[in-house]
Parts: sequence; C-alpha cells; structure tokens
Amino acid sequence: TNGEKYVCIARTVEKGIGRFGQAKSILSIGLGCEAKYAKDFVYTENVNINDKSTEIPIGVSCRTCDRLDCSQRAFPPLHKKFDIDINTRGVSVYVNEENS
Repeated sequence: TNGEKYVCIARTVEKGIGRFGQAKSILSIGLGCEAKYAKDFVYTENVNINDKSTEIPIGVSCRTCDRLDCSQRAFPPLHKKFDIDINTRGVSVYVNEENS
C-alpha cells in the first residue's frame, strides 16, 4: 500500500438484445478518482470522505495482498498458507467468516 486514497463506485448492468432464449451479458462498471478530487465526483455528494470509518484498505491484487480478513477476496494469497474448507459456503471460498 502506498497510502493513496481513492473514491470508487461500481455496479453491474445487463447487456443484450433481448431475443428469446438468448442470454444477456452482465457487465461490471467501475468509476474512481483520487480522494482529493472527490468534490468533483457527483457520487460523493452526500459522503463525508474525511470519515476514517468509511475507508477500506485495498491491495494491488488478491494474490499479493496481505489482508487475510478481506471479505472481498477473490483469489488465495501466493505467499501465505491459506486453508480452504470446501464444505463451507459463504461469499467466496477464499473468505473465512472467522477472519472477516
């Protein structure tokens, strides 16, 4: 982590022509900016970006991130032993409810 702060939002949208029997694609759209520009980001209108309780630390990628308590982990870390219980259901097989 380099200490930089960003404001980010994301959502999913469906894309498809809607013909009968044809699957629609679900796309993820993400927007973000450095926190110093948050006042110009319409989605921060009612958000206090100086409130430390709203900050969520992130890493470059799940595979290199040290945070084992992350509820958004999508991949196991490369440099640490990570036990997976295939009999437990949750947000992800890589999210241990005891640690998140």
